[in-house]
Amino acid sequence: MSKKNSSTSIVPTDKQSVLSSIVLPGIAIASSFALKKLFDISYQKIRKQDPPKTLHHNDYNTTHIILWTVATSALAGIVKLMANDMMQKKIKS
Repeated sequence: MSKKNSSTSIVPTDKQSVLSSIVLPGIAIASSFALKKLFDISYQKIRKQDPPKTLHHNDYNTTHIILWTVATSALAGIVKLMANDMMQKKIKS
């Protein structure tokens, strides 16, 4: 049997590794929930009805549902990338 190298620990030891592995995913998840709520509220204010939740929603055609999904997903992705970038810059400084 060979001894395991102690430097290959699963638990990160430095501050940057801990922040990168715990804080950044947490921020991404929190921003997703916040954006979803913001998108839903905005949609309700503009259209005076709830946003589409499924493809089988009777009030909307499939094109409307797909456009809503693509638009909200793209915006959410951009905001997540921006939040991640800002946190990486704070960690490095």
